[in-house]
Amino acid sequence: MPSKPKRPCSVPGCPNLVAKGRCEKHRASDTGGRGTRKARGYGEDWLRFRKRYLTAHPLCEDCEKTGRVVPATDLHHVVALRNGGERLSESNVMGLCASCHSKRTVRGE
Repeated sequence: MPSKPKRPCSVPGCPNLVAKGRCEKHRASDTGGRGTRKARGYGEDWLRFRKRYLTAHPLCEDCEKTGRVVPATDLHHVVALRNGGERLSESNVMGLCASCHSKRTVRGE
């Protein structure tokens, strides 16, 4: 099978050719300086907790309050971890759809 033609790195202005996505130089910056998911405290224990919580609470809690039925895809920490919130506590998370989670994040909640 012939190899895929190379194309420019997906970072605007980068001339490096790659099979897909970003070149080695820019792949390291994929996390936007935030560190990896695991480095930020969202490793395997978080993934198990998240899956268990979303299975038990499958609907977006904000949408439910307005009468809409939308699946929850994200977990939102009620008290942010940087403010001392507990990472794996069911009393400190709520299931939200991506839209509601983004809105709360923008508002700094």
